[in-house]
Parts: sequence; C-alpha cells; structure tokens
Amino acid sequence: MNNDELRKKTNDMREGIGKMKWSNMNFQQLKRKVYLIVLPCILLTSIFTVYFQWHDQQLNFAFYMNVLFIIAFTVGWFTAYWNKWTMIMEYTILILLYIYFAMATFSFARNFASGVGILGDGLFVIWLPLVVMYTFAVLKKRMAMTLSAFLLVVTMTPVWIYFERFSSHALAFFIQLTIATFSYIVILIYAMKMIQKEAEMEAMKKQLYIDPLTHIGNRYQMDEWLALFFERAPQSTFSIIFFDIDYFKDINDQYGHLVGDQVLQEIVICIQQEIGENQFFGRWGGEEFIVVTEASKKEAFKIAEQLRKAIEQYSFTEVGHVTASFGVMAYEEGDTIDSLLKRVDDKLYESKRQGRNQVR
Repeated sequence: MNNDELRKKTNDMREGIGKMKWSNMNFQQLKRKVYLIVLPCILLTSIFTVYFQWHDQQLNFAFYMNVLFIIAFTVGWFTAYWNKWTMIMEYTILILLYIYFAMATFSFARNFASGVGILGDGLFVIWLPLVVMYTFAVLKKRMAMTLSAFLLVVTMTPVWIYFERFSSHALAFFIQLTIATFSYIVILIYAMKMIQKEAEMEAMKKQLYIDPLTHIGNRYQMDEWLALFFERAPQSTFSIIFFDIDYFKDINDQYGHLVGDQVLQEIVICIQQEIGENQFFGRWGGEEFIVVTEASKKEAFKIAEQLRKAIEQYSFTEVGHVTASFGVMAYEEGDTIDSLLKRVDDKLYESKRQGRNQVR
C-alpha cells in the first residue's frame, strides 16, 4: 500500500469515524440540500405545464393548482436557501400536494368514466412515488403512515363510485394505481426501517471507535490505524509518539475526577491545534495518548517537542499549567505492532525517570 492509498483509506476512516469530532450531516441538513436541488426541477415542470395549459386555454383546476405550485416551490426554495421557515414551507407544499392529488384523482376518474381516456389529468400519477416519499420525509412515521393511508383511500374511492361506468381498461388502471400506491408505502416503511438500522449500526460503530470523553479515536481505532501503517511497511516509514500527563493522579486527588476529565478534554483541544493532516491522534487509555505520523524518527521527535511545549504553555481552566512526558519511536524492519509499542513505551518511561516534561 502506497502513501496515497493509505491516505485515502485513513481519510475514509475519518469520514466514518472522525479524527477529532463527529461531523455527520443531520437529517434536516440533508433535506435542505435535497430541496435546493429538486425544487428547481419540479418548479420548471410546473412552469412548462402552466405555459402549455395557458397556450391551449385550459384554465381549469389543474392550471390554477400549478400556479399555486409555482409560487409554493419558488418560496420553498428560498426558505431552504435561507434555512428559515422550512417547516411552514414543507407543510404548505404537502397540503397543496394532497389537495391536488385528491382533486386530480376524482377529476381523472370522471373523465375516464366519460370515456375521455388516460391523458390530461392522468399525468399526476407520475409524481405519486415522490409524494409518498415527501410525506415520510416531512412527517413523523405514524402521521406519515396515516396520511399515506388517506392517499391509498383516495386512489381506491373512484373504483367504488364509478365502478359501473368504468370500462375494463379503466378499472384495471385504478386497481393497478391502488396496488402501486400500497406498494410505495410498504417499500418506504421498510426502507426507513433499514435506514434506521443502518443509523443504529453507525452509532454503535462510533461508540466502538470513539473515546466518549475526548471524542477522538480510542484504542480500538488506534489499533486499526496502526494496522494500516504496518500494511505498507517497510516500504514507507512511520513513527509513534506516545505521551502521558505528568502527575495526573495528583490532579485527580487534589481537584477531583471531574476536573481531571476536564484536563483530558483540554489536552485534546491543545493537541488538535498542533497536529497536521498526516498525524493520527487517539487516547490510548487513562491519561495516555498516542500520535501516529508519516514521519521519520527525527521529524517525529520535532513534532513531539512541539506538542510538549504546547501543553506546557497551555493555560488549563482549573489547574493552570500541566506537563507531559513523551516517547518517540520509528518503525524498524521486523517490527510488529507489539514490539514497536513496547519500544516507544520504554522511551516514555525513560522520560518519566529522567525528570518528566521531556521527549525521549
């Protein structure tokens, strides 16, 4: 594995797990992006429809509904762009859609019963899947299912009303429309369940790889990163920086464990301000932290010294100033993960024995 492949793989891991903090786009942000892309497309469709209806002098219910849609979609796009009043826009469009579909369905059924055929208002069925999806995107699951059931009833009702006047072709059309509507609803319900399960698995993955206190990679995450680095060794070197907060037990004893936790969190903030793109930072356990870097031992020593000074100069909220002791080791041919960690751990404790607040 070359440097670019390693960088891509680790960047992918950062996207799913995060180097510092999780930055997942939430559902509302995702919907906003969809609105910004999709609403102009639907708006364009409504504009074309209104133009042709005006040209053909078809100033009927569908014409005026499409005019309302042009206004609603235009306002909706701007509310999504400004990220304001989005909920009002969503409910307004949803109400208009359901009014349109209810009226269009019955109008279409009357035309069908009169032998007009499947043209004209029948084009509304093209947008039926999108309406069902939009319903589930806007409303909570229970309410979305209730409203979707109403949509299902609307598609079935013309069969009961015009049963005797429908041709076999018209009857087949509405039966298929009803079955299709039911299928869309069922598929969407199960799709949402699958998405929910995927989200739950992703949340479990976060819990597995992210330290809950400091929100950086934990020991499991560091093990995976180390494994990636070992995959491409010995063609490319890398180094490990291992550090430990000095006299951390005294901090816990004097100030309490809550302050101790705060020190750990502030250490992370301090380090994150110093490390670069190709340096992978995690909490090894307790007050021990680890940085894996694409650097030689000499370069890694300079990085460690920079981190040591940053911690020493950092003003902690409750305890003022603390220090840390560092060990640095580079990969050597024949190393295993355990042997490399043992050597860098020895260097860390050598720093401790030699007076602390230093790099070995």
